[in-house]
Amino acid sequence: MLAALFKGFSTSAGLIMAIGAQNAFVLKQGLMRRHLLATALVCTLIDGVLISMGTLGFRNLIEGHPLLINGLKYFAILFLFIYGGVSFYSIFQNKTMESENQDITLSKTLLVILSLSLLNPHVYLDTVVLIGSICSQLQLEDQPYFTVGAVAASFCWFFSLTYGSRLLSPFFKKPLAWKIIHFITGAIMWAIALTLI
Repeated sequence: MLAALFKGFSTSAGLIMAIGAQNAFVLKQGLMRRHLLATALVCTLIDGVLISMGTLGFRNLIEGHPLLINGLKYFAILFLFIYGGVSFYSIFQNKTMESENQDITLSKTLLVILSLSLLNPHVYLDTVVLIGSICSQLQLEDQPYFTVGAVAASFCWFFSLTYGSRLLSPFFKKPLAWKIIHFITGAIMWAIALTLI
């Protein structure tokens, strides 16, 4: 039981900690201290559902429909280029933490999280296909523990990233710091889009 829990936790943690579009957005949310609970909770729920789908065998459905993956890929490329372009555009504005927080609604935050999470085909390949394949190699009685461990890693990561990143907020009181974070975010978005191409 403990071995399966640890294997699920370490597998999920290794995949989720890679710097990607979703993590960059969560980091920014934490720095600006906006909609923290909603951000961490929704990201964890999405990951938990996808991981559970993978461990329940839905990976076979995705592997059997490459057109679905391709369709998601083209949507993701477009979205990432637009989101990255907006980040690069923000470099030329003298924004501070206070101005960044203006006019950011909860619904807009949730829409961005859903887009970054569900339009990225790598999310499905990592959570549903890869984690599901690893889980299927375990004994049937160990698979629920593996799933719990994998979901727990997601919970720990998103809540730590969301609430822990605000400790860096004193460094982001100047406009230059925000120019740097916008550049890094834009570069990550465009790099991921190029890898998808």
